[in-house]
Amino acid sequence: MQKTLKEYPSLILNAFKRFPAASAFAIVTSFALIFSLDFINGKNPWLQFWFMVYPVVAMFISLTTSLIQEYKKNNSDKPQRITGIAWLVISVALLPIISIFASDGFAHGKSFIASALALYITAFMDPFVIPFFKQKNDNAFWIFLHKNMVALCTAVVVTIFLTIAIEILIVFFVMLLGINTYDLNVYAFIFCIATVLPILYFTNIPTIDECIEKTPLESEFATSKFRFLFSPIFTLSILLFYIYIVKFIVQWELPHGMISYLVSVSMFFMIATITEMYPAHLKTTATIEKKLLKIFPIFCIPLVVLMSISILRRISDYGISENRIYVIVLNIYFYIVIAILLIDKIKCKSRYLACILGIGFLILTIGPLSASNITYHVWSNGIKTAIDKEGFSNLPLSKEETKIFLTALQKKDDHKSALTLSRISFFEQYSTKNLGKFFFTDDVLDFDKIRDEAKGKVRPKSPTTLHSVNIYGHVDDIFEIPKNTSKVIPLNMHFDKDDFKVQNDSLFFQVKVKRLDKTFQFAEPITDNPTSFSTNGAILIIKQFFLLVRDTNGEISSDFTLKGFLFVE
Repeated sequence: MQKTLKEYPSLILNAFKRFPAASAFAIVTSFALIFSLDFINGKNPWLQFWFMVYPVVAMFISLTTSLIQEYKKNNSDKPQRITGIAWLVISVALLPIISIFASDGFAHGKSFIASALALYITAFMDPFVIPFFKQKNDNAFWIFLHKNMVALCTAVVVTIFLTIAIEILIVFFVMLLGINTYDLNVYAFIFCIATVLPILYFTNIPTIDECIEKTPLESEFATSKFRFLFSPIFTLSILLFYIYIVKFIVQWELPHGMISYLVSVSMFFMIATITEMYPAHLKTTATIEKKLLKIFPIFCIPLVVLMSISILRRISDYGISENRIYVIVLNIYFYIVIAILLIDKIKCKSRYLACILGIGFLILTIGPLSASNITYHVWSNGIKTAIDKEGFSNLPLSKEETKIFLTALQKKDDHKSALTLSRISFFEQYSTKNLGKFFFTDDVLDFDKIRDEAKGKVRPKSPTTLHSVNIYGHVDDIFEIPKNTSKVIPLNMHFDKDDFKVQNDSLFFQVKVKRLDKTFQFAEPITDNPTSFSTNGAILIIKQFFLLVRDTNGEISSDFTLKGFLFVE
């Protein structure tokens, strides 16, 4: 271990020589993440998305390009420039594409996260697929994969110990100097994960040449694991599914939820097992391992069919949703996986499995065929169809028309009407802008009142409470509505250092309400957990308030964010 640690400086230097562009992007990634989290911080989600995605993907593209150049003995910097400029152009072009098909705020957060994950996963698979694209079998891929897993695990372990050591040093630094170094802790963590980990990983990446020249060998340890651990576990799980299928046939009871998750875990477990036991396929003699690896995909066919039936059941009961679209595509992917594994003529199975997964994931998260965009249009068309059936032609509906429509849906008490009401409720909670295309939504309180009256609830002329609903649809807070309140406006605001002022331990800031064309000035003493701020004509009830951080001089050294409701008289 001591010898290995001594060798790390030379290994790191060699990594910079082998992969100069990728190593540079690893360093840039830390600065980009810190900048996006600390300075942009939600103010411009598109720009923040770009800073968090561009350098990470660029790092893996550069790594892949370097591996190919190394294999072809090409020392020119032209390929790096071409791939670098191409990804820069593509990454900039992605912003308006995602913006156009993010459906005016519908599931914006999910769209960003899903798009980022798709790009990360696709970029991470590049070094494992592209350099071996012209190979006639999976031999080189298997060796490269195994060596990379060792390199990655080693890098992760070293990074964990290094991160812990740095964080401990920062704690001692705080104790000695008595200053607040919260930001320093975060920066150190980001640097270790975004820069140190990739560079340590680069130090042990094998060359393409040494992978192509070798033949995969089956280890006794892997064979023992397969025979006495993986094979029995997988066989038992398949038997349990088969028992469930028999129960389904006998009782003719359609499968409920969780089937898709269980089948997905089993399928990925099978893919991992077959990949790990790839050398067994190369044996000329018939062995137990070789026979089982051939039979396992066949045994999984009924499981994937069961998953299809489960999905159809969920769609029949609850309609299309973003998550169900992902599950549908995953189900189709499993059929393709089984077909590829069973066709002997396909020698480079990993190539097709990885490419189909990456392309499918990108299509589902970016562009017109994205899951969020499809869901938005299906739900919007469903609401519009329901409105048309009730005889309304002009959108958005007026306040009275909205009440009549919602009342009509409540009285029908059928499955489609209930589904439409649930989608309207979702739009109300997460996408008021889209809801406003169909209904009167000038005021949260008014729409809430109309909906309750449509349900037949008896409410006082002036409601006394407002229910705050969390992302799971459950009430997480109940706020008292002040007397004489005419409007209730939800707030989720971020204030930069230039947007507020601190004087005599009091916080001064203003809230602009465009729809009312009014600006409310607030001046309140600073406390750790404020519950409300008040001013002439309005009261701000606070749901969440991110505390201000003071530096050594007692000055406010950070921005602040608040969430809540503005009650306007």
